[in-house]
Amino acid sequence: MKIQLKPAILVLATLVNIALLPKANATFKGNIRVRVDGLKNQKGQVCLNIFSTSKGFPSNDKQAIKARCVKAAKNSITVDFPDLIAGNYAVAVIHDVNGDNSKHSNRRIWFF
Repeated sequence: MKIQLKPAILVLATLVNIALLPKANATFKGNIRVRVDGLKNQKGQVCLNIFSTSKGFPSNDKQAIKARCVKAAKNSITVDFPDLIAGNYAVAVIHDVNGDNSKHSNRRIWFF
């Protein structure tokens, strides 16, 4: 005896199997490493802000998804931002020359 399966039954069985499979919710997380070279002086601090949208960019650290300040140094400064979900980001680097966290003209801003 020869059994014939109709195409509609095969399609239905495939769809049911797909619907019943467990969902894989893998989320890739990565790191951003920022290296700052060539500061004109070693006064104050260097603040780095990571943004996932244009809101607040480049200098509103309250709207950044990650923000960090480190003491300005003669040599290069390297700052790591771990565990970021895969996506597009903007980085703002701010040299706060007198280290007062204010929006005075003593700040130099670069963004990427």
